[in-house]
Amino acid sequence: MNMSDTTRRLSAAAFLLRVGLGAVWIWSAVVSELVAPRSVSLGLLEVVALSGDPALVLLHGASALDLLLGVLTLAGWFTRPLALAQAVLILGYSLLLLGRVPELWAHPFAPIGKNIALICGALALAATGGGRWSIDALSGTLSIKGEKTL
Repeated sequence: MNMSDTTRRLSAAAFLLRVGLGAVWIWSAVVSELVAPRSVSLGLLEVVALSGDPALVLLHGASALDLLLGVLTLAGWFTRPLALAQAVLILGYSLLLLGRVPELWAHPFAPIGKNIALICGALALAATGGGRWSIDALSGTLSIKGEKTL
């Protein structure tokens, strides 16, 4: 396999990582705001000691952040730092839930355990960058100083 084949494959992998991660963030925003009953979403926040107006503000703010992360990830804009931020955010959510909602860790569908794959996917995206089909590549944006995207 020559270098151009490797570059093409890595660029395709970066695209798939962006689509997968971006879709998860957008899905989370849409479900939190439009699909899940508000009482369920607010009930989850009560478990971490938030209720009333602060919980509502956090719910809307988190949904807006999820939507922003999803759109930027799909577009491939500042991919590397954004992917690192996603990995840290998912790890933080997971650790918070570890102590507060232990039944999620023991759930047979592994809603928290699946975060391991999301963290690894975000770190892989941070390693590859946005790929050829990203705003980073099209605009010549450098995601990390001195390093171009694939």
